[in-house]
Amino acid sequence: MSLAIIAEKQSVGVGSHAGATPVQGNNQRLINFVVFSNLEGVTVADNTVTLPPGNYYITVVSPVVMGENVRCLVWDTTNNVPFQGFVGISEWSGAIGPQAEKQNVSCVSTGVIQTDTTINIGVMVYIGNINAETSFGLPVNDGNPEIYTTLSIESM
Repeated sequence: MSLAIIAEKQSVGVGSHAGATPVQGNNQRLINFVVFSNLEGVTVADNTVTLPPGNYYITVVSPVVMGENVRCLVWDTTNNVPFQGFVGISEWSGAIGPQAEKQNVSCVSTGVIQTDTTINIGVMVYIGNINAETSFGLPVNDGNPEIYTTLSIESM
């Protein structure tokens, strides 16, 4: 099996996007670390994954804290549009009551891309509602690097 796992990696104790604040609407997620790859021709630079021609099964998982109406999108970074045909989980955190102090959601999207040319992909997360507490992910602070958005790409 040919596989690439690519993620956003931050230093110990550093929040996702180095603590940057999300906006209501589409937010480009950071992709800056190759966890594993045995896919020929796959490169990562500037939050973009370049894939050679082929057929790929792709899954993206991305966290959001205190955001509502969240959806992950696999993004065509060349044409600045989402790839069509991906299905996923759109979440609403339902932040109600004292237990909802830090509601976390993880959006998941899965789909297939078939391409005869080299393509560039990234990850966008749509957040429908934000507030002062909304963030891209909180650090675990367990002494290990923090991993947030994860992109899994399998060649078919």
